[in-house]
Amino acid sequence: MSLGLSSTARADDGPSTAPATAPAATPSGAPAAPPAASPAAAPPAAPPAAAAASADAEPAKKAGPPEGEAPKPPPAPYSLPWGMRPAVLPNVVRLDSNLAFQDKATTIATVLTGGYQVGHGVGVLIRIPYVYNAPQATGQSHSLANPLLGTIYSPKIAKDLRLGLFAGVTLPIGMGGGNDGSALSRQAAGSGIYGRAGLDNALFAVNYMTPTIGVGFGYVAHGLTAQAEATLLQLIRVRGDKFDKDDLRTNSTMGLHVGYAVLPWLLPSVELRYQHWLSTPTAVAANDALRQQLTAAIGVRGTVKLTKGVLFRPGVAYSHPVDDPMAKAGYRTVTLDFPFLFQ
Repeated sequence: MSLGLSSTARADDGPSTAPATAPAATPSGAPAAPPAASPAAAPPAAPPAAAAASADAEPAKKAGPPEGEAPKPPPAPYSLPWGMRPAVLPNVVRLDSNLAFQDKATTIATVLTGGYQVGHGVGVLIRIPYVYNAPQATGQSHSLANPLLGTIYSPKIAKDLRLGLFAGVTLPIGMGGGNDGSALSRQAAGSGIYGRAGLDNALFAVNYMTPTIGVGFGYVAHGLTAQAEATLLQLIRVRGDKFDKDDLRTNSTMGLHVGYAVLPWLLPSVELRYQHWLSTPTAVAANDALRQQLTAAIGVRGTVKLTKGVLFRPGVAYSHPVDDPMAKAGYRTVTLDFPFLFQ
């Protein structure tokens, strides 16, 4: 390998190819003159200092992909769901708010979520719900409802496929709970159930502690996100028996989300959500239309790089009920979502 140093010829590398000069004639009998001393051989030329310095200063080339291999593409962008759990829990602070308009009331159901990765594929989270309710028949009210503590384990089970396992529990400390709680706060908390399409009902059942388990699958590749999940919720009454007659309630939710990155920073998506009571609570026994609820949503999400390690992924979505009871009440819901992801 050449270092930029040229070879320098040595004076004693070999005999000269020029013809030798004949010696001058001397008088007869005179001693011959001694032959002229040949000049001393020149020492080898030292390498040029500038060339050596240039070679020393030449920066090392960055290691690239092996010759003949194309560089790996960046990871496919992930379409963050609207009402479902994420397939992988990032380090996140997220504020999402549902503005639920119906024929006789307006409900704003907001959830603040904090998530942190504690290990490879393992994350912990906390969710804190707040509801503002403004029915036409009564005065405005609000409730800070039940917080949820949970964990997500999401190992990669194939090249582009992840398994999502979830476990969590709500703490029954929401406003309006108990036999002596505020009636308006209890009403506000209850309005958050359909304000969030029935998916987060455990957050708003302020008299119940609710252990929750769930499973999901998420495929992310080539700009496409496809995700499905199912969740089981066991509500256990711990207070407020004067208002909630059921000791136990068993609920379930399911969801399907599909999104596609039309641009690296723009992801439209659609979502289908279903809630179904597996047991028969008192309210469902009185009105079987309350047993289940199906809703659909469509939205778009952007990606803004704020700093080297912080992404802002704002989104807006519209959801509509497919059947009663939300369809009968005229629900139309707009979701505003503001997640900050820390890498």
